[in-house]
Amino acid sequence: MNIYFNMKRAHEEIFRLNVEINRLFSSMVDEHFDFYRAIQQSYLTNPSLACELSSRWRYRNAINERIVHSLHKTSQLRGFTGNLSYGHRVGRDSQASIGLPLPSWVAATSQDGDAMDNDESDSNEEIIELSGEHGGDNLVEYIDNLGSRNIM
Repeated sequence: MNIYFNMKRAHEEIFRLNVEINRLFSSMVDEHFDFYRAIQQSYLTNPSLACELSSRWRYRNAINERIVHSLHKTSQLRGFTGNLSYGHRVGRDSQASIGLPLPSWVAATSQDGDAMDNDESDSNEEIIELSGEHGGDNLVEYIDNLGSRNIM
């Protein structure tokens, strides 16, 4: 009987993670946009604030890069049916991020599933090109495919 409830709880947890991973990813991208806008707005009026924000932004960016690597590995697990895509929170202006660059960790991925396990695998990373007329289409396709890869 105990095994039954443990299995039931595991399925509930997988379902919850399919939602929470997307929320975490979206929150991290929103934080990137917020930092970027704040630095832009304070660059001329308060350079010392802009410098401090830039320092904290670099620190958060390094942390978020590691988190995204873990999220990507999680998305490769059997049973994961969610996706790693940037969503829009209710009450947040979706137009505020137009024209702002995406963080580097959104577009970076490994060519094979095991390369993300190593910190030394930077040379194996593929960067999705965002320039040109179809750059946004490439990013959308990339993010849609993140959760559908299978690891054997």
